[in-house]
Amino acid sequence: MDAVGVRNLPLHRPVILNATSTVKQSAHAMQTNNIGSVLVNDESGKLIGIVTDRDVAFALAFQKIKAGDPVHRLLTDKKLVYVTDEATLHDVVDLMREEKIRRIPVVHESNGKQKCIGIVTLDDLIKAKMLEDSDERSILRAQLDGSENFKSRARAPFRHQDKRQNSYHLFIRSVAEATDLSRGDARNLILYLMTTVLRRITSTEGKHLISQFPYIFQMELIPELDSDEIIDSSEIISEIGRRFNKTPEESVQLLREAWTAIGQIISPGETSKVSLHLPKDMRQVFLEHDLL
Repeated sequence: MDAVGVRNLPLHRPVILNATSTVKQSAHAMQTNNIGSVLVNDESGKLIGIVTDRDVAFALAFQKIKAGDPVHRLLTDKKLVYVTDEATLHDVVDLMREEKIRRIPVVHESNGKQKCIGIVTLDDLIKAKMLEDSDERSILRAQLDGSENFKSRARAPFRHQDKRQNSYHLFIRSVAEATDLSRGDARNLILYLMTTVLRRITSTEGKHLISQFPYIFQMELIPELDSDEIIDSSEIISEIGRRFNKTPEESVQLLREAWTAIGQIISPGETSKVSLHLPKDMRQVFLEHDLL
């Protein structure tokens, strides 16, 4: 593993915001670019931090932070952790485990200046099958254990980590078995599907739906700040096809299998209730038989 250079890892193109950008703008940038984090520069253009979808969700749900507040407020007490482009996969794994993080910027340094050339994520390493099972488990365990260090009104939800980790993985396994996907792909499908649904229902309905998911998913699902009526069934089918290399017919079947599996895991009848509030074209994609 040590011989694999960081430039040979799957790297995401970095999306960089100014420190004066708003929390809402950071969430929108993540949603628009289909990414889980954005980088933040100060007024001089120096990289000062990274903001994740979890940071946004946690801040809006549990802290006195509003959507219109500057995004740099989410960087309080957070140091910037990164690797240079001379690092190896071994360095990345060690850093993820030690710092209890799942995303690391990769920086090229020259003449005293820094330029971010990409972001390496735990999800992409898992998808590319570049991690040993023991490394994957140890990184996830470190992140869950590290949650106990949060000091806020939301401290209580971080207890019983083993139980929550188990429920999270059981949820993913159930969807993976129903869709015949790998667990990594099943997780990504759940997040895409639920983020899409949340954009087309009311905030109240969305919060109720999210509350029934395993806690780790609750932290990963960004609370949607605005509805997006542009999202329709054709866009969803196209995106599923692109992500999972499926034909339109296979994409529809995959969505229905995942939606059915999710409905069997959370409260009985919940997905049917949610479906009633979706536009008809989306409802017909998710369900074999329309409810209305």
